[in-house]
Amino acid sequence: MLESDGNYSKPLHFKTAPESGTGFSLLHGADSRGGARNDMNIRMKAQLTENPEILALLHSGDFVSSGKWSLYSSWLSAHELTTTDEGRVLPLVPVHGNHDGRELYCQAFDFEVVHTSYYTTHFGKGVTVISLLSKPTDELTAWLE
Repeated sequence: MLESDGNYSKPLHFKTAPESGTGFSLLHGADSRGGARNDMNIRMKAQLTENPEILALLHSGDFVSSGKWSLYSSWLSAHELTTTDEGRVLPLVPVHGNHDGRELYCQAFDFEVVHTSYYTTHFGKGVTVISLLSKPTDELTAWLE
């Protein structure tokens, strides 16, 4: 909950992955850079409400059509529509896409700017998501081989 000048925000919460690494689901999406984003976010809210085992949205990149802050701001504002009426937030597992612009992508999702071609996200024991950037690099080719 946030407070500003005596005004309080609605309490929000989210679920974390069980330590066992089982008994949860992820939503997956990508290329949400245009079109009916609000309609899709309302659908994700319904899925989150109906399926409490959903932990997060794994988004495989191209949040925006080009690395402009106004586009990120619009995307993030629209993502707020996924919050349930009970205040449950749908966390993001973001993956950098080739249209996202590295520095603004890192700023939008509070990542340190790193120049790597892949990274991992762990969900409890034994569940790991490996995210690959869409542009091949020598580092990524060597890692895959």
